Amino acid sequence: MLDIASEMPMVYEENSDGDMVATKLDSAGVARNRLRVDTIKWYASKLKAKKYGDKASVEVSGKDGDAIQIDHVNIAMEELFETIKNKL
Repeated sequence: MLDIASEMPMVYEENSDGDMVATKLDSAGVARNRLRVDTIKWYASKLKAKKYGDKASVEVSGKDGDAIQIDHVNIAMEELFETIKNKL
């Protein structure tokens, strides 16, 4: 992949002496090299998914995508809230 990525695709033209010389960067060659590298990366992600694959994330949500509802409340928290409420 490094060889492909560092390759300089150039447009070659003949000069007045009849020699072929590189005149400018070939944008189609750059796109071809990018596709080649992306294809190798994709293939590696399928062969060794744990090492080269996309990282998966897990999101937990409640019913209908809402926040998770907790059905029980800690008794100590209830007592603390009651104490605070009485002092106000």
